[in-house]
Amino acid sequence: MDKRSPIWNFFKICDDETKAMCEVCNAIISRGGNSAKSFTTTALNNHLSYKHPEEFKLVKAQKAAAVSASASSTSGIQQTGRTEQTLSEFINKKKKWSIDSPEAQKVHRAIGKMIAVDIQPYSIVHDSGFKELIDVLESRYVLPSRKFFSEKIIPDMYDTVRDRVQAAINEAAYLCLTTDTWTAQTTTTSFMSLTAHWIDEKFARQAAVLHCQKFDGQHTGIRLADALLDMMNRWGIENQRVHLVIRDGGANMVKAIRDANLPSVSCFAHTLQLALHDAILTQPSVSELITLSRKIVGHFRHSSSATSSLHAIQEQLGLPKHQLHQDVVTRWNSTYHMLDRLIEQKRAVSVYVAECDEKYNKALSMTTSQWALATRIVAILQPFDQLTKEISCNNSCFSMILPAVQAILLYLQKDVSDEGIKKTISELIASLLRRFSGFYENSIYAVSAGLDPRFKLRFLNPVQQVQAKTDIMTATLLCQPTSSTATAQPSEFLRAAEEQLPTKKQKKDDFWNSWDQLQPVEPQNSDQSVTIETEVNNYLAEPCISRDTDPLDWWKINMTRFPSLCHAAKRYLSAPPTSVPSERLFSTAGDTFSETRSCLNADNMERLVFLKANTAFMH
Repeated sequence: MDKRSPIWNFFKICDDETKAMCEVCNAIISRGGNSAKSFTTTALNNHLSYKHPEEFKLVKAQKAAAVSASASSTSGIQQTGRTEQTLSEFINKKKKWSIDSPEAQKVHRAIGKMIAVDIQPYSIVHDSGFKELIDVLESRYVLPSRKFFSEKIIPDMYDTVRDRVQAAINEAAYLCLTTDTWTAQTTTTSFMSLTAHWIDEKFARQAAVLHCQKFDGQHTGIRLADALLDMMNRWGIENQRVHLVIRDGGANMVKAIRDANLPSVSCFAHTLQLALHDAILTQPSVSELITLSRKIVGHFRHSSSATSSLHAIQEQLGLPKHQLHQDVVTRWNSTYHMLDRLIEQKRAVSVYVAECDEKYNKALSMTTSQWALATRIVAILQPFDQLTKEISCNNSCFSMILPAVQAILLYLQKDVSDEGIKKTISELIASLLRRFSGFYENSIYAVSAGLDPRFKLRFLNPVQQVQAKTDIMTATLLCQPTSSTATAQPSEFLRAAEEQLPTKKQKKDDFWNSWDQLQPVEPQNSDQSVTIETEVNNYLAEPCISRDTDPLDWWKINMTRFPSLCHAAKRYLSAPPTSVPSERLFSTAGDTFSETRSCLNADNMERLVFLKANTAFMH
């Protein structure tokens, strides 16, 4: 008998040496003979194999390890860094992790992050496929219930990320806020958002979502103001640290920000949409065109056979197999994209309509003049679509608003041979001037543009430049944390620094071209400066940098050259031009508060949206 056999970890010899007792089930098993020479472990192995398969697997593993060790020893090959696995080590590798073990906690957090970032329902932890996946990846991990994640893991993650966001906000000298309201379609529950934007000490743009909290009751100005001040108070944000609030143009929101005693401006994108709506989209002929276009697109979107026929025609005509776009009434640029796609597929749509029966032919036919009108409208709206994309980017800046308005006006005033389009353009210019003329009277727009090295003040007339320069000096004085002096460096330093700044390839027929052609190249000033006025003069005297350069990259390099101005730049360049951050947040909230998660309570929903939006602070 070889008592070194792993089988004896589960058996012991009885008083009657011809028998052994199983320590798992206390069964008495014969050892297969009457004397020590005839004893075998075959019956013991058979018992363990049939009655206790898990223990038998351990025995087999131990035997295999012993054979491997013996073979290595016999062949004289040294197994570097590998040792024989003991039975206790093998058992520990099969042992399930406790729910609060470090290994399990790491997996808990990873699943919690997946739920928040990928907008997954808590119920995913009960899905059979997900359970099987976890078991394959790590069989020792015991998957907790959805309640464990909703009441323990996600709240803990929220607290951790919130502390990190709070620490970053506490270090910011000035903050810009965006706020808006939204109602979930699945539950008609209303929410109010609050996002913060600032520039840190390294001149890096930072942003965070602070709230997407439930808002009960009427959306009156007073109640909105109280909610906004309460949210700010919970983050320790004092009114004097708020540089600007970007909001929509609703009367209740305007009153709310005014009652909260906070500086605010309307969202640039919303104002732009109103100008386009007044001048173009409400014209009877254009309105009729849009209605017909929606009918055509709707026909294909609601009929798979019609879509298949259109694809076949596209293939015959060698056109791209693109789907038609359905617009959204509240987004003018979606109407632009709908018309643009229809023009692209004009031949395919016309052939399809011609082949339809009389009913559809009459309802979906677009006249030659309507196709021509659609082409003119798309040509007019194209630069506005480009501008909307630019101001909706994460790194877009409030400082571009006045220069962008000026560039659009310059673009629209170019000579146009089409008499039909001239009238529309003149009405659009009048609408833009009506909507944006007040922007030139608000110093915050000119100061922001002036502190942006891409624009400065050259787009203003001489009188406006004098006033804007005074406003910049005043703003710079007010932004100084302590009294400081500045010494300018030789202008060669600026040229060398600007060579380090990345630029993007210029697009052809860009509406900004009209702007770029008016920018003179002026000699740089190498005088030293010891006052804010001289510092401002030196800064404004230098030529504008490339418009495709990030102004923060320039300030990061030149902040030591303009130590007083850089404090004002951190404040005035921190604001986004639109309330898109809040709208983007509500898009996330809509995905989070979907039909599969409509039972989420408001606190859980806010935590999930907060984590999703502040992923950068998770790491």
